[in-house]
Amino acid sequence: VIPTWFLGALFINSSVAMVKDAMLYFRDLPPSKATFLGHPLPSVQYFVTLACIVVAIALSPFAGIGTGLVLSVFIFLWQSSESEPVSGVISGNLSVGRTKRPLWELQCLRRKGVGDSVLLLYL
Repeated sequence: VIPTWFLGALFINSSVAMVKDAMLYFRDLPPSKATFLGHPLPSVQYFVTLACIVVAIALSPFAGIGTGLVLSVFIFLWQSSESEPVSGVISGNLSVGRTKRPLWELQCLRRKGVGDSVLLLYL
């Protein structure tokens, strides 16, 4: 009942609006670490947007959405694996806690050498 030229125009309008919003939103993101001919490449999110549009035009809108989802999850996992989860380590004998502990636990912690076996990890 709805003409295909009308659906095509809606799809193109949605794509143009998505690219415009992506360009304005991703402008605040830091550029990627990769360079091309000495110039830093834009954020990886630009390439995800362009890949979604190309796949949606070539195959189908659902394939474009799936491509965006898969690429976004891949980028998230890749960037998460590059960051160091532990920001600092302190030995237990150099730290003073504010937790009220039972007497037997305090005596155990005061024994010689026990504080050295405790490491506090700051995330």
